[in-house]
Amino acid sequence: MLLLLGNSLSEGQHLYSDVWFAGPPLLPWLFMMFHEVFGSWTLPMIRILSCLYIYIASILFNGILIEYKLYRRYSGFTAIMIAFLVSVPWYSQQMSGSLFVLLPMIISFYQIMQLGDNRSKNYQLMFGAGVWMAISMCITYKAIFIFFGLLIAYVRVRRPSLDELISMVGGMVVVFLFVLNLLYFNDSLRDFWDIGVLYYLDRLRFSSSPVYAYELSSTLTALLIAWGPVLVLGLIGFLHFRIRYFSYVVKIRATETITSLWLLGVLLMLLFKWQRLELSDLVLLVPPLVFYMRKALDLPFLLQFRWGILALILVLPLFLYIGLWNLRHPNPADLLRPAQEDLWIHGGTWMTMRQEGALFEYLADQSPESSIWIMDYKPAWYLSLGTSSLDAYTDFRILYHKLPLFQSELGILFSKEELERNFYQRFQASPPDLIVDPQEYFHLLQDRFPAMLGKYEVLELDGVAVYHKKE
Repeated sequence: MLLLLGNSLSEGQHLYSDVWFAGPPLLPWLFMMFHEVFGSWTLPMIRILSCLYIYIASILFNGILIEYKLYRRYSGFTAIMIAFLVSVPWYSQQMSGSLFVLLPMIISFYQIMQLGDNRSKNYQLMFGAGVWMAISMCITYKAIFIFFGLLIAYVRVRRPSLDELISMVGGMVVVFLFVLNLLYFNDSLRDFWDIGVLYYLDRLRFSSSPVYAYELSSTLTALLIAWGPVLVLGLIGFLHFRIRYFSYVVKIRATETITSLWLLGVLLMLLFKWQRLELSDLVLLVPPLVFYMRKALDLPFLLQFRWGILALILVLPLFLYIGLWNLRHPNPADLLRPAQEDLWIHGGTWMTMRQEGALFEYLADQSPESSIWIMDYKPAWYLSLGTSSLDAYTDFRILYHKLPLFQSELGILFSKEELERNFYQRFQASPPDLIVDPQEYFHLLQDRFPAMLGKYEVLELDGVAVYHKKE
């Protein structure tokens, strides 16, 4: 979705007013910059830069723990585990807001760890923590929960100072004012409030909506397969710190307290999103989880089994990759081929495209100049087809809930409805050549706008209605 947004913005569209996005603006703008610089190489370059980004975040967090002398051996193992955990399952983390927010979060908490007796230096550290946390919130609203963890950590490990808190707020205000000014001068501030903030609050209620498909059981299954042993080790490490807390020096106790409150902020976010949980949300767990997991591996009763534990950590995610291999390259190893209901766990978005092969092939055979509107959430399809859409309605889920014509049972509460005349004007300005209607909603639009939409006729492929203009 972010790639589609970046492409549209680089063509002169304005975020929120011309291109709808239910979230903060920093990532779409970042992807627009990528598209401006790299053009058709945007996707591979983002993947390469994401690997570099993960490397930097892993090395920084590893260096912080080395500085505080938390572990007795295998000092580089922390960085390896962070890079590993954000890479499994392979399809969950790439180009995710949760991934891009890792580095700002690590820096913010490190600023709090460095607070000391030098008031002037403390002001700088708190100002920097505010800047980095504000950047995190402009990437993903989930960072708000981590910010509360940061505040509690500050109050818990230090005697709060109003001057220091004002410095933090000042850093946040600088970032927020900069972002709001950009939105204002792009004439998008009002639409940002409606789509980027109010509709985001509406969306929190849509876990049972037909256009928001959240598979909680699949998410938890993939989590247990990919991270199961690490979660157990993390729990052991956490319990060890709680039991032996006062046996550590003050500096290590403060570091562990800050990390535990970091973990609390992430857990509150996951609890808040429980019915809408996605695999990408879980990447926010990685730094505190690795912190505790590493301590568990230092314990004598586990240290003697370290190679077996390491093998278990690696083998379980390998199961996901073996399943993917058998999906791409069918072979006689039927025992290793995933069941139909488990295809998504092994293959992610790629498998949903594979399951609808005839439909996708038909769309791919159309003229490259043909524009397509998919009345469903299929950003990967748009990218694979290399085609354009109705920019505002590329994420059809937003239109479904904002246009009263669809009579959604879960209507919007905070954001404003999309007026029918607005839809008419947008559609008439750039009518798509093909309309894919998996949920069978297009007939409602045809009945309401017969003069404009009556010129489309239907063809059924893979049980999905495809409408194309009459010659």
